Amino acid sequence: MRRSKVSTMAFFLVVSGITAGIGGTFPQAVQADTQSTKEIMIEGKMTTVPEKGNVWIKANGYTHFVKDGQLVKGWKRMTKSEGEKTDHYSFFDNTYGRLYTGWRKMGKAEGEKTEHWSYFGDNGWLRTGWQRMGKGTSNPDGNNVMHWSYFGNDGWLRTGWNLMGKGTSNPDGNAQKHWSYFGNNGWLRTGWQTLGKGTSDPDGNSEKHKSYFGGNGWLVTGLKNINGTLYSFDGRGWLISEDNEMLTKAQSYSSPTGYLILVNRDKCRTAVFTGGKNNWNYTKYWICSVGKPSSYTVTGVFKTGQKGLYFDTGTNGRCWYYTRFYGSFLFHSIIYDRSFDRSGIVDGTLGAKVSHGCVRLRLEDAKWIYDVIPSNTTVVVYN
Repeated sequence: MRRSKVSTMAFFLVVSGITAGIGGTFPQAVQADTQSTKEIMIEGKMTTVPEKGNVWIKANGYTHFVKDGQLVKGWKRMTKSEGEKTDHYSFFDNTYGRLYTGWRKMGKAEGEKTEHWSYFGDNGWLRTGWQRMGKGTSNPDGNNVMHWSYFGNDGWLRTGWNLMGKGTSNPDGNAQKHWSYFGNNGWLRTGWQTLGKGTSDPDGNSEKHKSYFGGNGWLVTGLKNINGTLYSFDGRGWLISEDNEMLTKAQSYSSPTGYLILVNRDKCRTAVFTGGKNNWNYTKYWICSVGKPSSYTVTGVFKTGQKGLYFDTGTNGRCWYYTRFYGSFLFHSIIYDRSFDRSGIVDGTLGAKVSHGCVRLRLEDAKWIYDVIPSNTTVVVYN
C-alpha cells in the first residue's frame, strides 16, 4: 500500500511493537527518501517502510533490512550504498529475512550445496580470515576459552589439515606456505598434539603420531629445539623418536656422506640421521640387538665398508644384508634358516644383548642400510 508524502525527517516509527529507523547504532544506513512509503509484511505484521532507500528494522527480537521497499533475504553484499563503512557479507534467512548472528550451520536452507559452519558477528558481518574467538573477544562464540579459528574467503570454518599462506586457498597474511591443523571444532592446534585414528584429532592417518605446532599454529618439521630439548620430525611433521639424548649426541659428529649412524648399546637402539654436524635430523630409529657380555659390540667411531647379500652362521643360520663397520663387526638381519624364502627364523631376538658382537636388525632395517647407506659413512657405537 502506498502512502501519501510525509515529513522529510529521518524515518523512525513504532508500528505494533516494531521499531524501524534510518541510521542509528545498528548498522548505519543511508538516508532514505521518506516522501513515499509502502507497507510490507515483517514478522507477521504490516509495517510501513520507505519506497526508496535503506532501513533497518527490529521486530520480535530479530533484525531485518529493507532496501527500496523490499525485505532483503539470503546473501547480501553490504556496501557504502547501504550505509556501511566497510564492504562485507551478511545473510538474512530466506523465510523471514532475519539477520544471522553467531554460529550458523549453513546448508540447503541457505542455498548452500555443502553443509558447513560460518560465524557472523553481533553486527551480522560474516567473519573471514583469522578470528580470535571465545569469552572476552569480539566473537563471543559461547566458549569460555579463547582460541583462534580461520574462516576462508567464503566464510567457511576450516577444520582438519589446511595449507595456509600466500598462493593457497587460505591466504592468512603469511608470505610463507605452511601447514596448520584445526580440530573438528575449528580450533587452531598449537603445542604438542597426538593425531591420527582413535584420537580427538583424526587427521586422516590410521596410525597415531605426535606432532608439534608452534605458537602460530605452524606444523614443525625437521630439527626443532623445544623448551631446551632437541626433537626431530619427518617431512609429515611426525615425531620420529622421543630419544632426545641420542639426537643431541649426534650433533657433535661429522660424516662425509650426509648420513650418520649411532648405536646405543645400553638401550639396544640404532638411529640413522641425515644432514650434517650440528644439524643432524632423525631419518630412522630402530630397535636392535648388540653383543652379549662375553662378545660385546665394540665402541668407538668407525666407517661403513664392505656389504654383502648374506653370510651363514652356526650349523643352520643365515644373516641377510650385512654392512661392515669395523673388522668383523657388522649390521645385519636377525638370524634366519638357510632357505632363500626366509621362511624360518632361528633367532629373532631384538632389544637385548645376545649377539656375537654384531648389530642385529629387522630384515627390512638391515636391507635399508644395505641399499641406502654409502661407504665411508660415520658410525658411532657408545654406551
